[in-house]
Amino acid sequence: MRSLSIVIPSLARPNLRVLLYKLLAQIEAGDEIIVVFDLVNYPRGLPSGIKILSTAGKNNQAAAKNLGAKNATSGILLFNGWQN
Repeated sequence: MRSLSIVIPSLARPNLRVLLYKLLAQIEAGDEIIVVFDLVNYPRGLPSGIKILSTAGKNNQAAAKNLGAKNATSGILLFNGWQN
């Protein structure tokens, strides 16, 4: 079975928790969800099992996607779009 790495760049998106819980309900063992924040201080209280990264203020989608891809453990990457 192939595993997936789902990379989600986030600019303080208000629906992030809802998205994460929906994804967690659908992924299989070995899959991972990576959230890349543009902020140094990201929101607390996110679901467990999520890999959280920060671009440390590099506020652009490319930097977030590249950082997520670099830290992914799967050979198959899925990117969720950049939304607020």
